[in-house]
This record gives sequence, structure tokens and C-alpha cells, in this order.
Amino acid sequence: MKSSRLTYLFVLALTLGLASGAQRGGGPGQRGAPSGAARPEVRPPIGSGRPPSVPPPTERKSGVRPSRIPPAEVVERNPQLRERLLELLPPGSDPVAAAKDFPNLGEFISTAHVAHNLGLPFDQLKAEVLRQGSLGKALQLLRPDLPRQERERLVERARERAREFIRRHVGQPQ
Repeated sequence: MKSSRLTYLFVLALTLGLASGAQRGGGPGQRGAPSGAARPEVRPPIGSGRPPSVPPPTERKSGVRPSRIPPAEVVERNPQLRERLLELLPPGSDPVAAAKDFPNLGEFISTAHVAHNLGLPFDQLKAEVLRQGSLGKALQLLRPDLPRQERERLVERARERAREFIRRHVGQPQ
């Protein structure tokens, strides 16, 4: 008699638990969001090595994805790249230090190209790029005399040169 009562209570508790989960939007065995709130499920790509609770890498406000290897580390490991970067940076610059804080190698090299081509101080342009989150916005602040189309053309040309530079000296675009 006692075992049948315990079984009855267990089944009742289980049923009530599943029913309350279903009311909140969850299915069997899942906890749902409170009623009225949609909570999307974050699932990493298969084989990504991340547990389901860890969201994918975030993007900066400019939409530039950070690279897996910091640009300063890429420059430090590649003496040929360091030598070529010295041509774009002001005399006496350390390419490894100059690459520090950029989200990816392409953004760093694009900034170096624009600073070199326009005769802007690299450190000043770098500070604005990192503050604004975009090379175009930084140029708008530092060179308000440049028309928008010219600015966009300069930024696009610098990005193309950076991709080519990376292919030639690193082997793969970032």
C-alpha cells in the first residue's frame, strides 16, 4: 500500500513539473522562459569546441571580427612582415607595439596604409580608429575636409592593399 502511494505521489509530482515547464514555453525536461518572454537557444556549430552555454565570439561595434591570433603576435612571429611594416610606419616605430590593441591584422595594416598615404600621425589615427571602432569614422574626425566619397574610396583601397599585403607576407587573409 505504501509503495503504491509513493508511486502515485512521484507520478503526480512529475506530471505537475512537466506541466509547469510546458506553460513557460519549455518542453519535457526543459526549463522555459517566463511566459511572454522568448529566449532563443544559443547552439554553437558542431565541432566548435564550445559548450552550448558559451556564445560565439562577439563583434566590435564596427562589425570587425577579432582574429584568433592577436595582430601583435602575428607581427612578432614574422620577421619578413615586420620589415615590410617598417616602410609604412613612422621612423623608429616598433611594428609589434603598433599592432597592439587592433582587433585583427587587416585593420592594423589598413590603418598603417591610410596614415602613410595621407601623412597622418599613425598613433593619432590608431587612437581614433580604436576609439571610433572604424577607420572611416576616424578619418571623418581627423580629416573633415575629405568628402565622404573620397574617404570611402581611401578606406576601401587601404583594405584591398591590406588583404594583398597579408596574402603576400602572411599567407592567408584575416
